[in-house]
Amino acid sequence: MKNMAHPLTMNEGILSTPRVFEDFNSLIEVATSSCVMFSILIRSPMPTFM
Repeated sequence: MKNMAHPLTMNEGILSTPRVFEDFNSLIEVATSSCVMFSILIRSPMPTFM
């Protein structure tokens, strides 16, 4: 079992490229889902908004 509080592991997680891309992908997922929710909420009172 890995020690999550290990400084070297934390630095590797921060500096390693795959971890950065994982965080970026999750950020894009959150942004996309929030944009979809926002467009659905906006589309009801304002149908002309595309």
